[in-house]
Order: sequence, then C-alpha cells, then structure tokens
Amino acid sequence: VETYTAGEIIAAGEAVYISAADTVSLADADAAGEGKLLGLASAGAAAAASVEIAKYGVLSISGASFTAGSRYFLDTTPGALTASVPTGAGAKIVQVGYAKNTTDMDIQIQVLGRRAS
Repeated sequence: VETYTAGEIIAAGEAVYISAADTVSLADADAAGEGKLLGLASAGAAAAASVEIAKYGVLSISGASFTAGSRYFLDTTPGALTASVPTGAGAKIVQVGYAKNTTDMDIQIQVLGRRAS
C-alpha cells in the first residue's frame, strides 16, 4: 500500500491511475490515458486528501459484492470493476484480479490488450 494525493473524490475499492497532475484519479477502460491502472483505493478520500492505494495482494472492500473465484477487469465506468471483459471499440482490457469471496479482491493487475477501434 502506498500513499498518493486524490485528484477527485475516491471511494474505497475504486480503481485509480496517476494523472498528469501527479494525483490519482478514477481509472476508466475506454478513456485516453485513464486505462493505466495503478491499483485500488484502500479507503475513501476527498479531493486533495491523502489516499492509500493497494497495488497487489488481498484488499478487503466493505460493501463489495464480488463473486468468489471470478476474474475482474477495469470497467468503462470510471473507478468501477466488472466481471465481464470490456467490449467497446478501443477499450483497454486490464485485469484487476480475482475475487477470493464477496468482499476480498486478490489484486493481480495485468494489461491484456485493447479492443480494435
């Protein structure tokens, strides 16, 4: 877990990337530059506040509803995860990790490619 400055309001468990402003913002599989996943927020943070980001290992996310054993990807909704591979033209396919149970994500970030434009 490493500490960064939040570039916007970030909730626990949301996916983030490092922005050009040297802050972390919500990652998005279909937005230019925002598909460069850094990790998941360990806790929520207000804009300009410190936020801890988990880059690997198991992260418990209170209120999550993962399906145990499922692989999760960066979604086309900013900050969100999905159990389905993004399908939009040009979408980046970034594996976030595997759900251990309904609230624990085993973070294993891997860029798998991108959809044809």
